[in-house]
Amino acid sequence: MADIDVQDQCNKLTKKKALISEGFHYKRNR
Repeated sequence: MADIDVQDQCNKLTKKKALISEGFHYKRNR
């Protein structure tokens, strides 16, 4: 169960990073 929890944590972090970089590029392109 712990492995799944860690995986979920990593997925959330990755998604957060993707959103942040996406927003960064979006602002730059505006």
